[in-house]
Amino acid sequence: MSLPATDLTASPIRDHVAMIHGLAEGIDGVLVVSVFNDSKPGAVTHHRVGDVAGMVDAIEAHRSTPGANAYTGLQVMRRGLTRGQRGSEADVVAVLGLVADMDGDTGKAGGYPLPPNCVIETSPGNRQPFWLFSRPVAPAEAKAIARGLKVATGADHGTADVAHVWRIPGTLNHPNAVKLARGRSPEPFEVAVAQPWDGSLTDPLALLVAVGNHA
Repeated sequence: MSLPATDLTASPIRDHVAMIHGLAEGIDGVLVVSVFNDSKPGAVTHHRVGDVAGMVDAIEAHRSTPGANAYTGLQVMRRGLTRGQRGSEADVVAVLGLVADMDGDTGKAGGYPLPPNCVIETSPGNRQPFWLFSRPVAPAEAKAIARGLKVATGADHGTADVAHVWRIPGTLNHPNAVKLARGRSPEPFEVAVAQPWDGSLTDPLALLVAVGNHA
């Protein structure tokens, strides 16, 4: 199974959001946009599956906000979340894929158990490979794969969290105080596509086997 490949002429934000909504098609739930400012929570918005334009507008609304970092996840959350809440693992309806948080500047970056379907560069030397599932996966099944993925890639702890949120291509990465203390430039970095999505998808069972073998 495959979906239409990334349109490289489109807005990176719109492209990424459209990809996620395509993977979530037919699922009864919402996709969540979360904004943080120096690790402090900000605006959170909920978007029904298929509302690409509304979700893109919610992300782009913060592009000029000083210090604002926008995120979304690869999980569909239940409808009826409290306004302003992004939800937790208990609220996840389905998982659309997994991401490895591979930070070269902290040494938490290893190899890939399977080729990722796309990769984004969140800041110089730091990447997040995405494995996009060929079918939506239940949270418990996804969690087992995520734990193995963290071990297999040597990635940061967020890799094992099926409710984690991730940066969005085309948004700005404003370093927080912790990252500045590590020597990161104070200038915001525009999150970029390092490996465009070609429409391919990953069988979740194949990834589970691969992370087990790799680990």
